[in-house]
Amino acid sequence: MAPEDSLTGILQVCVTPFTLYNESARDVSLLLDQGMRIKERCFFHPLSIDVSIAINTSDLDKFLSSIGKPSNYVDLDDNPPVGKDQPPDLANVVPSDVPTLPDNMEKSATSVVPEKKDHVAADIKAEVKPKNAKAANNSKKDTLSNSLGSAPTFIDPKKFVEDILGKVSNVVLCEVNNENINQYGDQLGSIVSNNIKRHLRAEMQNIVTMFKNTAYTDGFHAGIHSQRNRM
Repeated sequence: MAPEDSLTGILQVCVTPFTLYNESARDVSLLLDQGMRIKERCFFHPLSIDVSIAINTSDLDKFLSSIGKPSNYVDLDDNPPVGKDQPPDLANVVPSDVPTLPDNMEKSATSVVPEKKDHVAADIKAEVKPKNAKAANNSKKDTLSNSLGSAPTFIDPKKFVEDILGKVSNVVLCEVNNENINQYGDQLGSIVSNNIKRHLRAEMQNIVTMFKNTAYTDGFHAGIHSQRNRM
């Protein structure tokens, strides 16, 4: 998950367009280098930890079309001027259902301050900032919760770790009993270890994949938020 101070430059990351298949990426826009169209094959990785895939742009377009995503080919080497009278030329690729940020609360608060009561205005302005900060924090938490769906424990790393340890502990408690101790003796340790892997491998892979996809999605939302603040 990229910190906001890193979003002023180009993030050095590597992702695969196939992650757009995940529901957590529904608000993500994929930009493809138009130079890919002249390539016979393009390699994408990581498809998994140790596997990459070669595919041509025609097949990639078919895949994106099948999941309802457009193929946005742009010149990634171009550096068009952007200003008040020249909005970003990529604004049209932002999904229409991306949640919009609320208006600045400070403007609405200061607009009702009496003109001739300077001390009152100072007091109100002093109160607005922490309220704004609280609202911003709540907005970030709401965005994170929405993107996580059924896995809200990602918000709290401590609870996330405790949940994983709890799953492991439950398997251990089920396996370590007097009957198994008498039956397997010294071999019980390796049997319990194998059963933990067998019971939790698929679930842990799903949890880690959800965590990764959540990082991608929230990094995208943070990038949109940072760009809007700079405009």
